[in-house]
Amino acid sequence: MRFPVDSDELIPPQPHIDGFYSPLNGVEEGTLLSFTALAALYLNDVDEDWAGNFTIWPGSHRILENHFKDHIPTPSLSNGIPALDLPGPLKIKAKAGDLIFCHYQLAHAASISLSSNIRYALFFRIEHVDHFKQRITSMQDIWMEWDGVHGL
Repeated sequence: MRFPVDSDELIPPQPHIDGFYSPLNGVEEGTLLSFTALAALYLNDVDEDWAGNFTIWPGSHRILENHFKDHIPTPSLSNGIPALDLPGPLKIKAKAGDLIFCHYQLAHAASISLSSNIRYALFFRIEHVDHFKQRITSMQDIWMEWDGVHGL
């Protein structure tokens, strides 16, 4: 759920990828809980900006892949993703029943909601059967767990 806020200030969402420690997210310090794909199922319409939109930074998964090829990802990313030159954010608009399916490493966030409605969505973390033993390598080769896409 993303609840409306009473504000006139458009606070821009801050990009992140899941699975790194933060004092507020339940991930244990010193661990990395990455996965393969993220799916968001909208339970109500979100047809305007600043309505708690799932927000993405298109192409950021490739930018992070290139970064992680030179900098091994570790749980030390507790301060968020590295300061990289990312493209501008895109706030997703969706109808109830729409499914957004994206790569784990796509930088994302939720925008604040200035709407009068609560944004309802379910998020699923999908993990390749071999993900645990190749979680670091899969961040350096983003399509290795995507049969049919890897190698294209």
